[in-house]
Amino acid sequence: MPLSEAVAFALLITVAVTGFTGLVWRSTSDDGTASLLRGLLNALSAAIFIVAGITVLLLREPNIFVAAGLAVGSLAHALKVAVMTWRELGGHWTMMRLLRIQWSGNVAAGTLCATGSFLYGGPVGMLGLFVALCWTLLYLWLIRRVLHNDQSPA
Repeated sequence: MPLSEAVAFALLITVAVTGFTGLVWRSTSDDGTASLLRGLLNALSAAIFIVAGITVLLLREPNIFVAAGLAVGSLAHALKVAVMTWRELGGHWTMMRLLRIQWSGNVAAGTLCATGSFLYGGPVGMLGLFVALCWTLLYLWLIRRVLHNDQSPA
């Protein structure tokens, strides 16, 4: 796909998602329209992250570790969005369990990206290594501070 088509396609998706978000937040009717629209928006968002994660994994760029890290991060976010949609429609799932899954996925993603960046080498690889390590340490800290201090059962 040429760059101009990719930019136009991304712009179209951005406008559609932004417009849909505006509908969700402006809808305050008592008939459940806002909940349904939020659920649809979250489902669309989850689908975008699933496609992005699988596409990056299939491209294997710049190496399989970075691709796997980006895919794990995208899929962990997609899982969070899917569970949030399910909660919006009446399902039961604790927020701490949801955060534990997403943040653990981000730790795994950061570790894979750090490994891939180190193997890639050069200035770009070292920059990627630094960013991935910061990402991993942030989520390890969040897991330790937020999730381990929670006394409720998950």
